[in-house]
Amino acid sequence: MAWSSLDLVVLGPPGSGKGTQARRVAERYSIPHVSTGDVLRAESASGTPLGDEIRSFLASGSLVPDRVVGGLVQSRLDRPDCARGFLLDGFPRNLEQLALLDALLAEMGRGLERVVVIDVPDDVAVARLTSGPASLLGEHRDDVVRTRIASYRQHASAVTGVYRDRGLLLEIDGDREADEVTEAVIRAVGTPVVA
Repeated sequence: MAWSSLDLVVLGPPGSGKGTQARRVAERYSIPHVSTGDVLRAESASGTPLGDEIRSFLASGSLVPDRVVGGLVQSRLDRPDCARGFLLDGFPRNLEQLALLDALLAEMGRGLERVVVIDVPDDVAVARLTSGPASLLGEHRDDVVRTRIASYRQHASAVTGVYRDRGLLLEIDGDREADEVTEAVIRAVGTPVVA
């Protein structure tokens, strides 16, 4: 089968190295790295009413509603640079977002090729986040980090279960050197043949 586009999702708990791997893999395949965090930050800085709404959610520590995140993801994937593929980083995070993404891709006449989950044991993730640069999570207290990881795991298991049932899930051990993880992801995804 030849790909007309390579559409990927990368998921993983805080501290898994997901963001780093997503950037590397997107660069390797020459497709845009679409991080929901970056998209939300860009919109919140835009000065639009939606940006102001997002900024208020972020400032209060509340989650931005799924419909808002889904709309921003849709706007980003509609851009011409995503025509030959994209790598979604951190979306979908729950079953509602998964349904939004399914509907969006169906509307675009596209489908995901692979969903890559980069995972590490909780203790490894906590150690990485509590000993790294302060910019990673803001607050680096052990309890805050463990709460973020637990929240990810609570929602991610349902999402990964759906993708596993669809035969799309690739599970990668992130508890090794970053270069080894990148090569493992590339091997698992395979080399797309662009039509």
